[in-house]
Amino acid sequence: MNQKKVLVGLLSASLLLSAATPLTTPTEAKAATKVVYKQSATSQLGQLKTVNSRIYTAPGSSKSVAASTKYTNEIFYVMKKATATGGETYYQISRLSDPKKPALGWIKSKSMKRSSYKVVTNVKKTRYIKGVGAGYTRPGGLQRNILLPSLASYKNTAFTNTMTVKVGTVTWYRATISGKTVWLPSTALMTKKITQVAAPVITPINRVARIDDGASLIYEDITKPATAEETSDLTGMTHIVKRQATYNKEVYFELGDYGWMKAADLSYYSYKPATATSKTLYLTGAGYGYTTPWGTKEDIVTKNLVKDAIFEVSKQATVGKTIWYYGQVKGLDMWISSTRTTTTKPTELEKPVEPEKPVEPEKPVEPEKPVEPEKPVDPEKPQAPVYKTESRQATLKSTATLYKDLATLTKKTIQTSEKTELFSINRSAKMGATTYYELSRMTTAGKNSVVGWVKTTDASAKSVVAAKSATATNFLNGKGFATNIAGATAASNKTVTNLSKYAASTFKVTKEQVIGGKTYYLGKIGSKYAWVEAQYFGNPFQYFNLRKVSNVTQAEMEAYLIKKKGTGIKTNNLYKNIPVFLEMQKKYGINAQFMLAHAIWETGWGGSQISQYKNNFFGYQAYDSCAMTCAMYFPTGTDGIQYYADAIYRKYLRVGAIYNNGTSPEGMNVKYATDKTWAFNIARLMAEMKAYDSAYYDNLAPSTIDPVLPNFNYDNVIPDNKPKPATYHTFDPGVVAKVTTDAKAQILPYVWGKQQAAYAKGTTITLAGTNNDVSGLWMKVMVGKTEAWITRSSIEIQNLGQATMEANVRNNPTVTGTAVLATLPAKQFFKLERDVKGKPVIQKDSKNTIWYKITIPGSTKTGWISSTIVQIYK
Repeated sequence: MNQKKVLVGLLSASLLLSAATPLTTPTEAKAATKVVYKQSATSQLGQLKTVNSRIYTAPGSSKSVAASTKYTNEIFYVMKKATATGGETYYQISRLSDPKKPALGWIKSKSMKRSSYKVVTNVKKTRYIKGVGAGYTRPGGLQRNILLPSLASYKNTAFTNTMTVKVGTVTWYRATISGKTVWLPSTALMTKKITQVAAPVITPINRVARIDDGASLIYEDITKPATAEETSDLTGMTHIVKRQATYNKEVYFELGDYGWMKAADLSYYSYKPATATSKTLYLTGAGYGYTTPWGTKEDIVTKNLVKDAIFEVSKQATVGKTIWYYGQVKGLDMWISSTRTTTTKPTELEKPVEPEKPVEPEKPVEPEKPVEPEKPVDPEKPQAPVYKTESRQATLKSTATLYKDLATLTKKTIQTSEKTELFSINRSAKMGATTYYELSRMTTAGKNSVVGWVKTTDASAKSVVAAKSATATNFLNGKGFATNIAGATAASNKTVTNLSKYAASTFKVTKEQVIGGKTYYLGKIGSKYAWVEAQYFGNPFQYFNLRKVSNVTQAEMEAYLIKKKGTGIKTNNLYKNIPVFLEMQKKYGINAQFMLAHAIWETGWGGSQISQYKNNFFGYQAYDSCAMTCAMYFPTGTDGIQYYADAIYRKYLRVGAIYNNGTSPEGMNVKYATDKTWAFNIARLMAEMKAYDSAYYDNLAPSTIDPVLPNFNYDNVIPDNKPKPATYHTFDPGVVAKVTTDAKAQILPYVWGKQQAAYAKGTTITLAGTNNDVSGLWMKVMVGKTEAWITRSSIEIQNLGQATMEANVRNNPTVTGTAVLATLPAKQFFKLERDVKGKPVIQKDSKNTIWYKITIPGSTKTGWISSTIVQIYK
């Protein structure tokens, strides 16, 4: 873990405020300036304006503490007022309604907001809870007075008042709910129970419908008004309606995948679905061809229904009383109203009557033959377009000309945004020697909308692999943007310019398309269809709000650890503390699944020594140079996990916190860990533990719990009566060192450790021990009963050795003919015996090997150990 800091309490112990330990209970207090304050009774409720507001021991006193977050966002009883000529006005605040009980302190008038408070005659009456808002410990309650964060589960519960007060103009009632004394405002209550509305009655129907007004609302769920959105993107098109719902005496039609609309907001006809037929009809030359029966401008295939053109019909449907036919006209598929067709074949032109042959005149002179007039040239018939299916994308060239249609080649103004827009090309048309592209874009309703036609020479086009149908559930990661065409980046193509507010939102994929090696998916964001690149999806746990509590159970958490590490994990400290994560979720409103995954990541599945010996699951104070020794010690797992939950809330998740960067693991990653994959890995563990439940999280509001700041007081020392790891070493009494330069002993063996004692050069000190992670640089000393550390570079150790391997201690300084008194394990420290001059006692054997006389660890016995298997500390 990076960037860990010790959480420091806001108030010193001497100024810690509570209802039981008031700052003062004066009757008439004199300030240091000799101003006399006169007290009088009042009846108000008040709150402190800011965290910088001061709480004084007495009116006019110089002794005070800052309110901090511990006393803001809370309502207090105000029953005394203190005034003085030339002085400020003060009010006394209390958490108790009895003026005879101790109060908290005095607040300057300018630092408070106050409301009148009046106890009125209580008329006992049973009311019912609406199910909205929260329940409070005091009337007029604020965030820190919340007792019941949500009243949703108490909807329609009887609430019989036992006390009534008026706060300002609002009446508040007190009653008991589930054994708890709760205050509610009159606005949270009703005189009658809410009659439960029956579920929608859904029946199959066949209708075609259009939206009359884009300001009308469409509902994803008609029982939830909050799911309503405007329908401006769905106007101008025809919808097939297959289901009708009756809910709360209102009739709704389902418009395909878009949602439900009130029938009263639609124009509609009965609809008889298409059936197969086969006939040849002829066009009258009026009307348009559409993609759907009773089509609108958004559904137009062509506006050029040439008179007498052949219409080969393959299907027919009935809208109201009008029959609509589906078939082909000159290679184009379309629906055409029967009112625009006829069964009569066009009449063929009559042949011109040949003139009578002239009667030959009598000879002798044969008249000249008249010159036959030239036959009139038939006018050139316009060439019909030859269409071809395409799969391309294109932008317009600066010199391009855009046409509304090919029949008239009427020019169309190119909008400014269209000059940079990327278009889809689904077909081309060849007319004579010229080929045109049909430019289109997708509407937010997911339909193709034709923009116009352009010569191929006027467009910069590229071939793309066509989109294909796909089915998947993805989750947006809150990054990037969405467009109306796959692969587009232009501002004019963006339908959602910033997806940050959709982090962890469900995205149901309907199509996918690969362009330039990148994959794009089509789906709905809210009620709008859009394309999103694959890189903008991810594990929803990486991007969701950590203040949305998990629905994971203790059994699921335990099963996950057993699945990953086997049944042996049951003896692990992390496994044993699983219930604490759920307890802290209730207390702090932080997702328990996240907290356990974080602990797994930090401890290596509970394998770290500091988690086992110090109940420190998150590496607090575990600096790199002294991880085990410096790490904070917590008496219980509950202490360690609460310390973590409190720090995460106050430093990272709370709005305005010092390291706040949003409430998701991804946001927290920025200021919490230098490892950029931290959030990814935490989210991976969460998903393995229990899959993301979008139905649960999408409808869950983030927690608003703002817990009271605990008074933490922890250090790094494992108590003597608690187990210690084998890496901790305690020296036998009498191991000493001489201070070689003025030195200090510190609370921690760390460069920034706080000084505990100072030693002058030449002082002889007793060494108490050391630990493996710091033994190369630090030695432990005792300052009174407090553990402290001194650097080895500032001392000269007089009589300390350590076995470099398993070593025998013998009764004489030789291997030959001696008895083994003890065997020391590798890394075992021991005390060297010293002579009268303070030097280690040594002897040489017959092979000239030096032997040291030592005290056998843990005893008063002495023996000899060979210099070949020990390290002597200096």
